[in-house]
Amino acid sequence: GSKDCYTGRRLSFTHFFVIHNVCSKRKQINLKHKPFAMKKILVPTDFSACANNAANFAIQTAKYLPVKVVLLHAFETSESPYARYVGLDLEYTNLLKKDLRSMLNTLANNIKNTDGVEVETILTDKSLSESISTVCEAQEIDLIVMGTLGATGLREKLWGSKTASQIDKTTAPLMVIPHNYSWKKPERFLFATNHFEENEIILNYLFEMASMYQANLEITSFTDEDSPEAIQQLQNKLDGYCDKLKPVYDNALTNTVLHGDRFDETLQHYITKDDVDILTMVTYHKDKSFFYRLFNASATTKMSYHTETPLLVIPGGGH
Repeated sequence: GSKDCYTGRRLSFTHFFVIHNVCSKRKQINLKHKPFAMKKILVPTDFSACANNAANFAIQTAKYLPVKVVLLHAFETSESPYARYVGLDLEYTNLLKKDLRSMLNTLANNIKNTDGVEVETILTDKSLSESISTVCEAQEIDLIVMGTLGATGLREKLWGSKTASQIDKTTAPLMVIPHNYSWKKPERFLFATNHFEENEIILNYLFEMASMYQANLEITSFTDEDSPEAIQQLQNKLDGYCDKLKPVYDNALTNTVLHGDRFDETLQHYITKDDVDILTMVTYHKDKSFFYRLFNASATTKMSYHTETPLLVIPGGGH
């Protein structure tokens, strides 16, 4: 994998992305394909069916790649000063921790025995968001896998909303698994962008992910204009972008322009019609123009509620 030139330590996406952003402000980046080896997948879980389905995606992926699956359960303790004084909350918390640790270990052992995948477990009493951030940094996580809203059950809905919230905050790539998804080896990746990314960290990760599954990659851009001139202009721009990427990453790269009234409906229709297995988008937190808003965190969050296809969210930073 990529190494930090100062420490020689392997860099996860999060570490590499931070260092790259600092350096890229000083010089123009020439695209270079730098393969990386995925080592760890983080799976936050609340033991719901929604979370278990996401865990299965990570488990099946680990059968293709030599990766470790890290199971994380985060629970927050809400102690009152009085209860803490008399020791009531402490006793309850210790019992709860024991039960949760047992549930995590049972889940991990089932995965090891059934699927032969290496599993590590982490139990924290911090918020889910804080726990994910801490673990990603400390464990050099390469991918987070979480489930979306289930059709029934308050528990699934709460967990799904936490997944959507994580899209806004993530510093590591996040794979969002729909509640009704059934595993199949991904063969078609669709990268939806109107930003025409040239950040090599984003591009390297995207093309490596497709390569790991031996999947084809297609890039699409969207416009809500219906004039032939506007569509052709976007197509020309997309063709030029792909021509720049092909010699570096993949000569078999294909592209298509999508146009319609609503981005999410148009994209979902194409995904279904074209048998797309993984939709990929990049989140931007501070961009203001129409196309940037279209693909920023809120638009991506919206897609996570609607798509029936796994959604790979790559953080683009605030630039």
